[in-house]
Amino acid sequence: MFQHSTSHQASGIVNGTVPKSIRPDGSVRKEIKIRPGYTPPEDVTRYTRKPNLPPLPPGAAAAVVEEKKKKRSRGKGKGKNTPPAKVEHQEEDTEKRARSLRKKIRQATDLKAKKDAGHPLLPEQEDKLSQLERLEEELSSLSL
Repeated sequence: MFQHSTSHQASGIVNGTVPKSIRPDGSVRKEIKIRPGYTPPEDVTRYTRKPNLPPLPPGAAAAVVEEKKKKRSRGKGKGKNTPPAKVEHQEEDTEKRARSLRKKIRQATDLKAKKDAGHPLLPEQEDKLSQLERLEEELSSLSL
């Protein structure tokens, strides 16, 4: 049969059993036999990383880490080429704004058609309808 270690563990297991003990009220706990190979949670040792080694994934070599550091440092020098990106960003913003203005104008003209057909409009819809001229002016200024 399997022999447990004879050392005393945090869980109280000695030689494959938890010995009988006396409770504070004077009653006696029976001795409990433990299956061979069972390790209770309080006896499981926590993993500790070796302190002087860098945190590498399993199987990675130190050369891989050095290459990653070089790539990171190269990426930081790209700040000099940002002005063209800003111009592209501004163009995207104007296209996006023009698209949203066209949508609002289309919604306002639909509301105007509803009003002409005799449907009652909500106050929010009236506000949108009143902004139609301003939206068209803003769209024409963006198109220039």
